[in-house]
Amino acid sequence: MTNTRFDLWPAINHPATLQVSRSIASMWSAHNIVHADQEPALAMDLASFAIDQYWDKRFQTDPMELLDHIAAFCSKESEIWREFEWAGLSPLLERIRPTVKVLRFLYESYLPQLQRRFSSCFVVGSLSYGRFYSFRGNEHEKPSDLDLFLVMNEGGFGRADILQPGILEDSVDEPRRLDKFLRGLNERPTDLMNYKLFNSRDGFGVSLTICTEDGLRNILEFGDGEHRSTTLHWNTCLHGRSVRRFDLAGRPYTVRYREGESDFGGTTLTLPVATTEIFKGQQLRRFNGFAEMLTPRFDWTFQSEKVRALILSFVRQIEDISRDFVKAGLTPHICNVHCRHDRFSHQFRDRMASQFNNLNGLT
Repeated sequence: MTNTRFDLWPAINHPATLQVSRSIASMWSAHNIVHADQEPALAMDLASFAIDQYWDKRFQTDPMELLDHIAAFCSKESEIWREFEWAGLSPLLERIRPTVKVLRFLYESYLPQLQRRFSSCFVVGSLSYGRFYSFRGNEHEKPSDLDLFLVMNEGGFGRADILQPGILEDSVDEPRRLDKFLRGLNERPTDLMNYKLFNSRDGFGVSLTICTEDGLRNILEFGDGEHRSTTLHWNTCLHGRSVRRFDLAGRPYTVRYREGESDFGGTTLTLPVATTEIFKGQQLRRFNGFAEMLTPRFDWTFQSEKVRALILSFVRQIEDISRDFVKAGLTPHICNVHCRHDRFSHQFRDRMASQFNNLNGLT
């Protein structure tokens, strides 16, 4: 007879999976879930969230050790999953494995390489808001990219500093674009570049958004942002189609943007640093889509003190404009501005609100 009581899982007493399993058990217990099939969807979401919280211990513990623990939990060894048959088990493990694979590459070899030439690195995209939850990578679907936001050192960098021969190549982008961008930074120090790489060994794309510290400051300080713009050099063309984004209350609006041909190759996307609208007599401000990439987690892997100060200043500005939304009778939330907020789990939304308050010194 199979048993779906989590406290009786063999994994919960197995040395390799003890800590991860107990993290999930504690999360389930806090929500009064005893059996895995009691509330299957909620049970799976809570398990993903518990592992996400476990991974956040990486600032106090060796990240590779944590990944080993999580990887062991995903093992198919019979001793770990003996006599446990739950319909949600395979989907849960398939949620976790792609994140483990990409994080292992990032922390094992790529971050040490990037730290030589970049002052700060943030994980953005689905690996930030959907790790262990909606980050894709199984054999039946297109893998999610590893999306990173990089702030370069004053000394700059070269192509070799972001590649790994035989593993990470720029076969999907045009190398001359990056070379020209780097040479042109003296004339355009606040511009950003998006550059695509591919990890041929592990089978996923790597998308780098790169800027200088001045470029980051330009997109994050939006007090006079309506009178300034920010430009991204990339390899995509919107062809003038309507682009929808969201304000802090989650209300959609149409983005103002300008496209052009980049002198570096590819195209440019230029946005106002900030925009405003008048709603019920209250001026409501919105920040640009490049700053939005960092929200809601501000998921740094390493950062300089100057960049940390810019992030904290940005958080305080968001808190200031949140008050204007409240005065207008709206309910602001840091998650609402992200273009993929509909993919966030409920647990993630709640945690990001708490984390935002902590960053802002409100709790």
